[in-house]
Amino acid sequence: MPGPGGLFVIDANVLIDYLVVDRSVLTLMTTHLGPIHVPRRVLEEITSPPTEAVDCEALGLIVITEEMDEIEDAVKRRGGGLTVPDCVVLVMAQRRGWTPITNDTRLRAAIVATGIARPPKWGLEMMIDLINAGHLTGPAAVAIARQIVESNKHMQKNAALIRDFEAKALRKR
Repeated sequence: MPGPGGLFVIDANVLIDYLVVDRSVLTLMTTHLGPIHVPRRVLEEITSPPTEAVDCEALGLIVITEEMDEIEDAVKRRGGGLTVPDCVVLVMAQRRGWTPITNDTRLRAAIVATGIARPPKWGLEMMIDLINAGHLTGPAAVAIARQIVESNKHMQKNAALIRDFEAKALRKR
């Protein structure tokens, strides 16, 4: 059943960030924002930390096996820096009307180019939604975001990212 945020599909980079830093945020998301689907191809891509379907399900995530035609479509779309698991997220978001959660700028651009109704959400943006819904405090979200940025070398390159997040997370409501 959709939550207030709808139905989501998550890619590996956001999933890894929260698995490494604070798994409880994933449970907050699934409990308060809506069901989050993890395509099996995405789960298979995650090697560090080692993650199984039972780990995801314990956090409230829904592990879903892709339909054969979704995999075929994803294989046709790969390229330009996108992997098959990336394209599975794109295909599922497009075909199933789910909101994609990704920090991958190439994947986001490809998703937007499809013209899907629900634009992609950033991984940290989900914590802003939790703050706005009253399920996470701004200071707690900032602490988690700082740890994510510290653990993710791609995010470390964008100094404005954490400043922008802090401004949103600590804004008076």
